[in-house]
Amino acid sequence: MLLLELCLLPLLSAQVPAPQVPPGDVPRAQAAPTAEPADVAALAAAERAGADADVAVLAACTASPNAAVANRAAWLLARCLVPAATSPLQEVARASPHADARLLAMQALVRIGAPASVAVGCAALADQDRRVRTVAAQLLGRLRAPAGAPALLALLDRSSRLPAEDGPATDAAAALLALCDLADPANLLPAATTVHAGQQRGLGQALAFGFQTLSPKLDRPAEVTLLVAVLDHREALLRRYAITRLGELADPVSALALERRLASEGDELRPLVEVALARTRRQQHGRSDDGATLLASLREAWNGLSETQRLAAGVSGGVLLLLLACAAIAVALRRRAAAQYDSEAATELVAPSDEYLAELERQARELAEDPTADAAADAEPEQPPDQEAPADVFEVATATAPDSVDAGDATDCDATDWDAAQIPDGEVDELLDATEAAQHEAVAAARPR
Repeated sequence: MLLLELCLLPLLSAQVPAPQVPPGDVPRAQAAPTAEPADVAALAAAERAGADADVAVLAACTASPNAAVANRAAWLLARCLVPAATSPLQEVARASPHADARLLAMQALVRIGAPASVAVGCAALADQDRRVRTVAAQLLGRLRAPAGAPALLALLDRSSRLPAEDGPATDAAAALLALCDLADPANLLPAATTVHAGQQRGLGQALAFGFQTLSPKLDRPAEVTLLVAVLDHREALLRRYAITRLGELADPVSALALERRLASEGDELRPLVEVALARTRRQQHGRSDDGATLLASLREAWNGLSETQRLAAGVSGGVLLLLLACAAIAVALRRRAAAQYDSEAATELVAPSDEYLAELERQARELAEDPTADAAADAEPEQPPDQEAPADVFEVATATAPDSVDAGDATDCDATDWDAAQIPDGEVDELLDATEAAQHEAVAAARPR
């Protein structure tokens, strides 16, 4: 019943008519100022002239109350590649009531990079439009003017007070990168403190990049103190770098801070804290890992080098590798040439001589002229050396022997006397060994040194 009464209560209560607004009090949208015909004609002439447009005319058009005319004039003024356009662009970036015109002028000043634009950049860091502030920070980073550091830190402070729902803090990120371009490590701790106290998110990458670039330029005690100070920072990327870097330095002073951080660190970075703490304790007790210490020293030395020194070291290493490759190729070619010479020498050693070939050719011609002679020679039986000659052979030899030779001498010559005239087997082996040794010495003497 109570629920039914609640549902019928709006219908049962008295209905009061809505208040009527007088017709004269109805708010109307403010119409944009109309463009002056003269400004439109001047813009059309500048469009046709292109880069040769009149700078003074365009500067006058940027002051038009019409936003479209002012923005188009600022864009055409940014296209003028003459030094006379720098001063009007600075004036537009400083005092134009149109945010898009200020943004176009500031982008042109970044592209020009004139040192006289430092004051304009510092003033634009307080612009109401975040896009203009972002480009102004980029301008100061490109000019690398130390006078812009206080204005960049003030921008970080103002940005830290904005709510997180205000959108990506592109101006604060650009300010952090600009401070990194200024190359002053003294700005690291104030920047990290301001970011930690603020509510803006997404600044960890820019902040960690600045620490990674500038902290190695400090001396060892100052760097350890700086890294210990940011161990409790809310940005995880910065804590990751600080923990890793403290592990590389392995300074015993940081052991207590790492122990405290180990108790409150999350699961993602706790293993890094354990590794850094273990290395620091080994260094504290005099037990250091030689390999890890050497690697850390090399990395520290590399981070301390300038860009020119790193480029020179890289080129020197490349030249050294090229020389080593050329030396390896030369050694391989020399070995291949030596192996080819050995093969050619071995081929010449086993090849038949010219005299032997000539003798074979002569025998072939003789065989071609009288084939029966070779057949007759093959038909004669070979007399074994260890058998006695037939009796008729001795008779013929006795009958045909001269008078000075006794016939009995022929009969007394038997196989024993023939064997005694031959060379002993041992001397034959010695002669073969000596011949082979002489051939090897000749090949070694002919080989190139």
